[in-house]
This record gives sequence, structure tokens and C-alpha cells, in this order.
Amino acid sequence: VPPLFGRLLTVADEDPSAPQAIVLSYGTWRDLFGEDRGAIGKTITMDGVPRAVVGVMPASFSFLGGPSAFYVPARFDAAFRENRDQYFIQAVGRLRRESSIQQARSEMETVAARLRRDWPVFNTNLKIVVQPMQETIVGGSRSQLMVLMGAVAFVLLITCANLGNLLLARTSGRRREIAVRQALGAGQGRVTRQLLTESVVLALIGGVLGLIVGKLFLALLLAAQATTNLPRSDEIALDGRVLAFNFAISAAAGLIFGLVPAWQLGRGPSSEALREGTRGSSSQQWTRSALVVAELALAMVLLTGAGLLLRSFDQLQRVDPGVRHEKILTFSVRLPHSDATFFPASIERIRAMPGVRSAALVSQLPITGRGIGAWLNRIDRPLPPGVNPTGEAYRVVTPDFFETMGIGLKRGRLLQSSDRREAPVVVINEALAKKYYRGEDPLGKPIYLGAPENRLFQEGTIVGIVADTRDAGLGSDPLPTVYIPLTVMPTWNGFWFVIRTRQQPTAVVSRARAIIRELDPKLPIRNVQTMDEVLSTAVAPARWSTMLLGVFAGVALVIAVLGVFGVLSFLVTQRTRELGIRIALGAAPRQVRRLVVGRGFGLVLTGIGFGLVGAIALTRYMGSLLYGVTTTDPVTYAGVAGVLAAAALIASYLPARRATRVDPILALRAE
Repeated sequence: VPPLFGRLLTVADEDPSAPQAIVLSYGTWRDLFGEDRGAIGKTITMDGVPRAVVGVMPASFSFLGGPSAFYVPARFDAAFRENRDQYFIQAVGRLRRESSIQQARSEMETVAARLRRDWPVFNTNLKIVVQPMQETIVGGSRSQLMVLMGAVAFVLLITCANLGNLLLARTSGRRREIAVRQALGAGQGRVTRQLLTESVVLALIGGVLGLIVGKLFLALLLAAQATTNLPRSDEIALDGRVLAFNFAISAAAGLIFGLVPAWQLGRGPSSEALREGTRGSSSQQWTRSALVVAELALAMVLLTGAGLLLRSFDQLQRVDPGVRHEKILTFSVRLPHSDATFFPASIERIRAMPGVRSAALVSQLPITGRGIGAWLNRIDRPLPPGVNPTGEAYRVVTPDFFETMGIGLKRGRLLQSSDRREAPVVVINEALAKKYYRGEDPLGKPIYLGAPENRLFQEGTIVGIVADTRDAGLGSDPLPTVYIPLTVMPTWNGFWFVIRTRQQPTAVVSRARAIIRELDPKLPIRNVQTMDEVLSTAVAPARWSTMLLGVFAGVALVIAVLGVFGVLSFLVTQRTRELGIRIALGAAPRQVRRLVVGRGFGLVLTGIGFGLVGAIALTRYMGSLLYGVTTTDPVTYAGVAGVLAAAALIASYLPARRATRVDPILALRAE
């Protein structure tokens, strides 16, 4: 991708002795320089390091599906390049035109095999994963997007079925008019073209109204998904492609679902159709009933999917995150270089602020991901030769971290300010104790993290076991984690501040920012948020999917119920004479109501039956989106069937009540 102007980063920029360079995103260039092309060569300071602007990327560029503010060269010193137990780097490459992804995978497996052979201590289980960039960007969202795409398709089909029923009812009322026109010489083709034109125009009007509603809904949708990390969501817009697709689908829907009524009415003149008040043909009645059953079945599938997501979201909300998140402010600070004095000094001053109960540092905020990891080695039980240890997560913390976050102590003791680097101690969580010390007492056992030749610390004694936190997400199992005191790793250069307050957390932001600025005027604080917001972000994808599918399911329910109402209302209108005769012969109102409601109940039961089969077949693809509930959850299926049946029966009752008010004298006279 060429830059908008300036140049891209080069290999020469990676040289530690080269001038510091930076390429800006379009948004950063606009915000900092007001789209001034004279920005090239100007210096900006990032993380305390002055960098010269060498280029600006176009507005359309996004890397791995997410926004980036700027791009700087990766500079690795000799020690890092020789370190063979770090596996966090991702490589991006472009295949030759004649090469395939399978060939790339084969070549990288050859490289991995060579690394396993040459450095077995570090690479016994090494595997290099090669996948298309599209898979990297949308892979985690594919199931979510496919479910939502299916929901859109189902709502479209339900709407089209309703359109078909509307056209059937409309054309049935025009049978005499069409028959007269055919008797006067109008050909079948002319009649069919007229009816199809009317149905397409009706569908296009619906498409225009849909665009208006869609524009309003899109703003709400984008606001609701702001924290879901949906790939390329910033590019969602009602552009020309959407408009063209909308009108194409609308025209196709009007054409396809207008064919049946047009064909039925255009089959030639009928002496029966020339008689006023004739009921529709049995084939039309069957078609209308089939369309309503299809609507109900599709609505059943959508409602079941929404119900499963709602139940899953409820289960997710009930998960204990392992922390007390009320009244906690968090923000991050990263130093451009190692400084063993900055963080201890800053946390002490923040701890002394008015309104602060406690404050601590942690290298990776809870609930926000695994963070960095390293091999865990038990000194008391070394692994057999040729077997690599497992990489586990670790967090560097200050002693007050557990109290501040409300993470309970299960056994042993917590970290203390008296712990020193010369005699390292660590605390582990319950998940790690269960994995490595099942049936044993881990307290007092020695461990180290990293490769034998490159340890984070020489030997750390386990002094305590704390409760688990859901760091990989509320829907994931707790990760085995080691907590290392800052005194053991004093040169760590990036931390999260966690501050428990006596008042609203945001009230201390300005003072905390001032303290950081006093210690280093060039350092910004980033990612300011409360712990409540962190937890809200953790469930944002589930909440967004549930909300969106719920909206589609609600729309489907309303349309399907209107379909039942429309068919039964039309049925009452068509059978006015029959109902009048029944009433004249002594039929009670409840018998007439039972007749109409029974017809509706039959349609509802049939639709629910087909819908259950479809739901069982299709919701199995939602498994990756659910937590704490199966795709065949009987409570959800029963609840959805009950809601759909109740709504449809209410819709059936209204035409049934109208049927009891038929005047038999007027009904007989009308015929």
C-alpha cells in the first residue's frame, strides 16, 4: 500500500543508530496537523521519544482490520535477537502470484522443523501457523457475522412471505375485475405484466422506507458496537453498493413473490369469477396458509436463536470475574526506557491522594487478556530431557494489588513490601495450583519462569495461592497465572495503575494525571477507564449480538403475527355468508370464535413444528457464541414456542371476535 504522501518505513529505519522515524495514520495526521502536507520532517514525541514524520497513510488503510494511530519501526537489540523463548511476534507477508497458501504452510513447517532440530530446548513443540490475512481479521467474528446475516435473510423471507400474502389477498379481491378485462380481450401476458409491475413498485416503496429506517438504525448499531472490536466497523455506511443491493433485492422480492398471484389471476376468464362475492380458490387459500406457516417457522428459528443468546448473556452476567470492580479507576503508563524508580514513586504519591482507599500496579489489567507468558519450570520436579515446559501467564504486581482488586487469598500469604529480589517469592492462582500441584501442597515449592539460560528470576518460592480471575474473558476458564512482585522485576517499563476510591473513580483522574506529569512531563496516561467499563467491554460482543438478533427476532415476530391476523381476517371476509348461515341456524358466538381461532391455532402449531426442526438444525452453528447453555436448551425452546403461540393466538382472536358480529341477514343478502 503506497503512502498518501511521504515514504514508508524501510529496513534502514530498524537500525538502532538510525534517526527515529514515524509514519502517521490519516486520522492522526488530520488531528495533529490539520491535513497540512508540510508535516513531513516535523518532530513529534511518542512515549518520550522524539520522532520525525516521514509519511502519512491513506484514509482507507487499516492494518489487520483495526485502526492504528501511527507506525514505528521495530528495533530489537542483540540480546533480544538471541533470545529464543519469545514467541509473540506476528509476521505478515505477501505470496507470489504463482504460490499458494498450502505451499507457504509447507515451507514454514520446514523452517519450524529446522528450529526444533537446532534448538530443541526452546522449540520442542514449536509450530508456525500460516493463514490468510482475512482469516486473521474476521476469524473470531465469523460465527457472529454469519448468524446475523442469517437473521437478516430470515427477516427478508418473512417480509416477502407477508408481501406474497398481501398480493394474493389483493388480487383475490380483483378476480372479477380481471375476469371482465380478460373477457373483453386482455391477454394473459398483459394482465401478468400489470400485476407484476404493481408488486415490484410496492416492493420498491418498501425498500425506500427500509433505507430510511436503516439509516436511523445504523447510527444506533454503530454506537452499540463501539466496544465489540468488530473488524472494519468504521467502514460500515449506506453507500452506493448498499443502495444498489437494496433496490435489487426489493425488485427481486416483488417479482418473485408477485408471480404466484399474477399467474393464478392470469389463467384466463372464469364464469365463476364474474359472479360478485365469490370466494377465492382453494389453491389460493392453500398458498396463503403455506406462506403463514413459513413465516411462523422462520420466526420460530429467529426467536430461538435470540432466546439462546439471551440465556447465554444472562449466564455470562452471572459469572464471578474474580475481582471487586466497583469504584476502581485504571489507566496505563509506559516508559520509553527502563527506570526502576518511576513506578514506585508514582504509586506512592497516588496512594496518598485524598479519596483513595488503595492503589497498586499490575503489568496486565485483569479481564483484558492473557498478557505475556513464559515457560514455567518446577525445580523440585524437572521435566524429562527433550520435553518442553508449558508457557503460562504471569503478571508483575505491587503488594497492594490483591487488596485493591479484591482478589481473595486462599492459602499462604500475599506479597509484601519486604519481599526482595535477592530472595524471590511468587504467588500463584488456584488454576495453576490445580494444573501443576494436583494432590500436592505448592506452598514452599521453588519455580522459575523462562528458559534455563534466560530466566526471569533465578528461583522463586511459592508463598501464597489466590483466587482465580477471568483474564481471558468471562466466558473462558481461568488461566494459570504467576504473580511476581515488582521488587523482583524492578525494570519493567509498562504498568496499569489500579486505584480504589472512596468516591466516583473519575473524580481522581485529573490529580493522578498531574502526578504523572510532575514526575515526567513527557509521559501521557492512556486508556483511562473504570473497572466497571472494563467488565462492560468484556461482555460487549455478547451484548451486541444478543441485542441485534433480538431486534431482528422481534421484527420477525411482529411480521409473522400480522401474517396470521391478515390471513384470518381475509378468511372471515371470504366466509361471511357461511358464518351468517351458521349464526342464523343457531351457532353460538363461542362456536364461531372457536372455528376461526381453531384455524389459526392449526397454522400456529404447524409453523412451530417446522420451526422447531429448523431451529434444532441451524442453531448448532451458534455453539461458539453461547456460554453456559446448549444449542438444544429445552427451556429456551419451550419459552419461545409459548411466546410465539400466545402472540399468534391473540392475533387470531381479533378476527374471530369480528366473525361473531356478522349480521346473518346482511350476509345472506350480500350473496
